Amino acid sequence: MLLALVVVAACGGSAASSNPTPTPTPTSSPGPWQSATLTVNGQARTYTLFRPPSIDPTTHAPLVVLLHPCPGSAAQADVSGVHFDDVATAGKFFVVWPQGIDGCWNAGRCCTGAEDVTFISGLIDRLAKDLPLDPARVFFAGLSNGGAMAYRLACELSSKIAGVASISGAMLTSSCHPTRPVSVLIMHGTADDVYPYNGGGQYQVPPVSNVVQQWTTLDGCRGTPTETENGITKTSEWRSCSAGAVVRVEVIAGGAHAWFGLNDPTPLPNEPQASVEIWKFFSQLQPSA
Repeated sequence: MLLALVVVAACGGSAASSNPTPTPTPTSSPGPWQSATLTVNGQARTYTLFRPPSIDPTTHAPLVVLLHPCPGSAAQADVSGVHFDDVATAGKFFVVWPQGIDGCWNAGRCCTGAEDVTFISGLIDRLAKDLPLDPARVFFAGLSNGGAMAYRLACELSSKIAGVASISGAMLTSSCHPTRPVSVLIMHGTADDVYPYNGGGQYQVPPVSNVVQQWTTLDGCRGTPTETENGITKTSEWRSCSAGAVVRVEVIAGGAHAWFGLNDPTPLPNEPQASVEIWKFFSQLQPSA
């Protein structure tokens, strides 16, 4: 199961462009873990939802959507060492794992031709009706192809998203035109051999520095970042951005293509815990008006 979080297969596909209205199928699964289906243009799409008992039912709680890598599975994601259910319980937020077609996401130049943007948009709408969500605090995080999909969603669904976190991801979209600033957390290892830190590789990805520059420009960030170092992690953060957006980059020296902090593959000494860092970043963002 752990391999689903650290292995990326060669994939290819073109972007989907239609925008039909998804048809929801209700779920009757009891307890904090629930599975359900959403039909998009006649195709059943599945997801797994975790509703922490710690959430106060009288309040509106944040939502974090986790996007698995390619190949990957929503059903395996949280039993593979990520433990985001524990983070959600402590942080008192909802978390959902949608399932990609054939275990992958249409992140632009990779890895399917599925109507994933439509699926995710409909999923947010459905959960907003079914749960006491705070619509100003909807966040996305993904690994590898899932991280690339998080970028695409920030570009195309910015009206519904407050922030994204890309873990060992890459920008695979040909264009990006968010309608409002979206906060972005980037975590990337310098020894990534799938989406190389300096760009290129099998997928001919842009260097991480180019992605950072793109998002600081899109978010209207000004001035120089605050820079800190903690062990093998160098952090650069821009807070003087439009509408309160934040761009934060964590570069892990010697870090591989992975969800950082997992026990397998063995993490580097002082490697950051991605699950902890993601929620720390999201929880400190100020909801925009």
